[in-house]
Amino acid sequence: MLTARELEVLGLLADGVSTREISSRLFISLNTARNHVQRVIAKLGAQLPARGGRHRLGRSGILSAG
Repeated sequence: MLTARELEVLGLLADGVSTREISSRLFISLNTARNHVQRVIAKLGAQLPARGGRHRLGRSGILSAG
């Protein structure tokens, strides 16, 4: 189960936002943003598209509007 912050990060990843931009938008350090991204990847495992495919998360159905 993803935390509220991890869901926020996942949404940004789905929009194709970089880790550096995530840190800026969420007002957190780059290391903290990297940790959140890594936890999301670990929790979702193979469900997350390969690097470069982040922008397809929303269209692939992993995320739903809501």
